[in-house]
Amino acid sequence: MTFARQAGTAVILVAIGVVMCGLSASFLFAIVTRLVAHQAPLSREPAEPLSIAARALRQALRWKSEGRGADGESDEDGPSPE
Repeated sequence: MTFARQAGTAVILVAIGVVMCGLSASFLFAIVTRLVAHQAPLSREPAEPLSIAARALRQALRWKSEGRGADGESDEDGPSPE
């Protein structure tokens, strides 16, 4: 087999590989697009906390933003000496 024939065969094989890769990417994109389109639309309402720990974390963050301590009391005097 001559070099030109081998090079021509290689070019054909590369072209087939590129086409197959493009088809795979297209099919994957189509599948993902359909899966995303079938999901329920997102609500604008905030989600409810899923657990007691989530409610406790929300309360602790609210107290922290209001300048309260972990027990809900004001931290105006600073932390107590221990």
